[in-house]
Order: sequence, then structure tokens, then C-alpha cells
Amino acid sequence: MIRLESFENDLEVKSVDLLSSLRKVINGRKREFIYQSVFPSIEFEGKYAYVVTDPKWNEILLDQIVSNAIKYSSTKRGRKNLIFRIEENGNYTSLSITDEGVGIPPYDLDRVFQPFFTGENGRKFPNSTGIGLYLCKKIADKLGQTITIQSKVSKGTTVTIRWVRGMEKHKSNK
Repeated sequence: MIRLESFENDLEVKSVDLLSSLRKVINGRKREFIYQSVFPSIEFEGKYAYVVTDPKWNEILLDQIVSNAIKYSSTKRGRKNLIFRIEENGNYTSLSITDEGVGIPPYDLDRVFQPFFTGENGRKFPNSTGIGLYLCKKIADKLGQTITIQSKVSKGTTVTIRWVRGMEKHKSNK
């Protein structure tokens, strides 16, 4: 949170391959995925999905959403899926991250991006701080991205992030 205060001083917006960032975040939490029986899969037809963002801050945002998905799926028994669906539409690229966790009650959905709001699930999960989704919203806003959330209790949650599409980097032959 402290680093957000000087966000603009630590910003390098460029064209970033979203697939590469996703793989890095998923691999960074490999042990948690295995331990909690959560199986990530990426749904995308293309080879690359370039978006305009800051690579470091974008990975912090993605990692927080993945962390929540694992945490709130942990109480369900058996195999759980975590689906990353990338869609390119005009000038935008969207990523929907869908878990099969406990879900968020409708009366809490409007407040999940507020600082320190933990809602009903926060009372059931002792390590909930109400900071994660607040940080995600702040990062997305500062990067000009949109972030939305939909959820159904006992079914799961989908967080969708939308970026401006980036340009594929071309390697020059020197």
C-alpha cells in the first residue's frame, strides 16, 4: 500500500504479453494450486495477447486475484478449476478469472473494492484483510484498466480485467 503512494514514480507502461504474465503468476503459486487441488487452465486461441500496462504492477494485480481464488476455493472438497479466459475485442483485451470457490453474497458485492471491507467471507476466513481487492482496484484505475466482479454464493467468482490492446513486439535482425 505504501508503494501505491509513489505509484507514478515506479511506472513503466509498455506492451506486455498477458499470457507470459499469467504463466509467471501461476507458476509462482504452483505449490498452493497443488495443495488446495485447484487446477488452473488458460483458454485462449492465440499465441500472444499483448496489453498496454506496467508489467510489475500488472503481475501484482493478477497475483492478488489468483491468491483470492485459491484461498476462497480451499474449503471445497475435491478438484476445483480456475479458468483464465482471454478475449480480444476491437481495441481491448479482457481476462476473466473464474474460480469455483465459496462465492460472494450479493449484498457484499458492491463493497468488495472498498478498503478493509471483508464482508461475510471475511468472518469465515481469518486471514482476510479487505486489502487485496482494494489494491487491485487502485492499480487497475491508475493503469487505466477496468476491473469488475461477479459472483454467486457456493458457485464461485469471476473477476474481469480489461486492458487496451498492445502491439506485438517485433524483433529486429541486426
